[in-house]
Amino acid sequence: MSNNATVNFPFPSKGYDSRRAYADLEPLTTPACLNVRAHSGPLGRATGGARPALTPAYDAVLAGPLQWLGWLDCGYGDQVAHEDNFQYDDGPLSTRDETMWPSAQAGLDVQAGRVRLSVLDELKLSGQPNLGGDTWNNFTLSAMLEWNYATSGQVKLWAGSDNTGADGAMVIFNLTSTPVEFPGLGYATSISITLQAGGAPQTWSTSYGPLWLHTSAEISIVADAAGVRVAWGGREILSAPRVALAPCECAGFAMSKSNPNSPVIPDSFVDIRIAAWRLSATSSAGVIHRRLAAVAGNRVYASGADGAWSGVAIDSEELAGASLVAADRCNGKLFVLDGENGWCCDATDATNRIRPWTPRRGLLPTRCRMIANWRNRMVLAGNPDDPQNYYLSRQDDPWDFDYGQADAKSAVRGDMATAGRIDDPITALCPLSDETLVIGCGRGLWVLRGDPAQGGLAHQQCTHTGIVGPNAWTTDPQGNLYFLGEHGLYVMSNGGSPKNISADRIAELQTGLCMGEGCYATLAFDPRRWGVLVFVTSPLGASGPHWFYDIRNEAFFPERYPAAVGPTCAAYYAAEDCSRRNLLLGGTDGRIYEFDDELSADVAGGQQHDIESYVWLRSSKPTGGVVAGLCAELAAGGVDFALHAGASTADAMSAPAHATGEWHAGINAPCLTRARGRVHMVKLSNSAARKWSIEQVHGTTSG
Repeated sequence: MSNNATVNFPFPSKGYDSRRAYADLEPLTTPACLNVRAHSGPLGRATGGARPALTPAYDAVLAGPLQWLGWLDCGYGDQVAHEDNFQYDDGPLSTRDETMWPSAQAGLDVQAGRVRLSVLDELKLSGQPNLGGDTWNNFTLSAMLEWNYATSGQVKLWAGSDNTGADGAMVIFNLTSTPVEFPGLGYATSISITLQAGGAPQTWSTSYGPLWLHTSAEISIVADAAGVRVAWGGREILSAPRVALAPCECAGFAMSKSNPNSPVIPDSFVDIRIAAWRLSATSSAGVIHRRLAAVAGNRVYASGADGAWSGVAIDSEELAGASLVAADRCNGKLFVLDGENGWCCDATDATNRIRPWTPRRGLLPTRCRMIANWRNRMVLAGNPDDPQNYYLSRQDDPWDFDYGQADAKSAVRGDMATAGRIDDPITALCPLSDETLVIGCGRGLWVLRGDPAQGGLAHQQCTHTGIVGPNAWTTDPQGNLYFLGEHGLYVMSNGGSPKNISADRIAELQTGLCMGEGCYATLAFDPRRWGVLVFVTSPLGASGPHWFYDIRNEAFFPERYPAAVGPTCAAYYAAEDCSRRNLLLGGTDGRIYEFDDELSADVAGGQQHDIESYVWLRSSKPTGGVVAGLCAELAAGGVDFALHAGASTADAMSAPAHATGEWHAGINAPCLTRARGRVHMVKLSNSAARKWSIEQVHGTTSG
């Protein structure tokens, strides 16, 4: 009677385990593997095999190692909003701290929170170029005017393409005061308001008798699709059709005053003032495009509106020479920090694509190295002079860092908010949802819940681990946060307590990571392969081991890539063209790489590199006898095999092979052998330009 039986050697879909003793390994795990995954092929079936090959996603080679990689949508309208109540110290307007009027002419002074003129009979101009760094057609511009009883003067408000407003819309307020002839007393006042908006000027006027004591009113100009309108004291007085207004980039005001009654009235009695100036505008929306963006060799690159990647920098401007930069998108633009300065990048601007990120209100925090868009606020951190602090722009307005304003959208600074500063240097900013911002530190995690301008608070979530670097985190579509901590890979759900998911499997991560200068730790979620990539690259470009964490199987697989790949950064590009959607890796050689399930070898640095892959298969049940035959069915490609036997797993792995050969796609003929031992293992390996994956491997045992 035959004692033959069949034993399976399944692919280790539960991944690599270097923590447990060989005798205690869990089913479907392996003590050794490299460059394999449990799901392979374009459809991602559960046929274990070699990892997908790496190849350049684009032909272009950029000017240096990739420093940042991502994408943004651009072409839609942006909001421009500014209000200035001139609450500066007394002195020239152009020199006040944090003023938005550095180009104000001499003679425009701030006194008691008002802009006043220190000279007579001269028109003084103040304009702010490039408000918000955008062009806009629709806007509301207003000013609160004040004047003394016997004053004559003029105020102009304008918005246009330059600091004159000549090609835009302008409203001119003229005030004339004349003494009433004896026996009357006082001054008669006449006001005329003229609208210039591309067509024929229109004027409204009124006059007041000597007993009129009203000496302030708001004037506003509104431009939208319906036309251009002027209001005085809240009442519309002028309107005109919109005729050939140039797209606006600048707005401002001009003032003059005179004393035609001198010396009857002392000059000190003659005064006209602006108490507040407000602009609200919407930039013109165009065709919305999604664009790939990158920073390499201190230059910024972006794909064209058609998605083509030319590899030509969008501007000649060079950033500071940091090994990595930080960037995030807001309102259709890319905001970049290079460790010294901030930059605004607009891929749709034909002439001025990169400009300094200079806020209209407040000052941009200097030397920050981290940035994130949370609640449509730009959050900055990583200032080496204040590493525990964080800074939030005004909501919906990345050009306003005027902290502590009395409204719910105000800009916020950590040490000035109820939430307070973090008690440890910040290493990462991780937005999870509109309500939750995780702040990683060197030795702990903090969670900011709710907007700090509306009473949101920061809570310390854990003290046993932090996040090792600004890019060492990612999220999945379920809102889980994965991050590389001091002792491995962690997952954090809904802002709760983090769980170490590598501690009981991967000793290489459990021993801790030393992230020195030039070491890059990057995490990226790959929705096509439903896993998290953990990339660790050294200063010299030595690659790996990197890790693929298979979320479906909760399994880790180690990987190595050619040195030219690195990577230094990574991002999933959700391109408009579905065929271009893929996880992209920023190479140390200036190329952008992607995984390709169809190729059989890596292509990196202009050369082909065969993928060295291997995996040890353990039997699904104890064999404890003789394996007399070995069969396999491959889903694709070809792979070398070797059957090993021994008294233990370690003995079998070190013993000479009892049988070797090569399997090909399809069902292979049985390999007859006589391999005796308590433990049998099959090693699959490949070092040639072959793509392989297996359906099943099984053996026949005899007592």
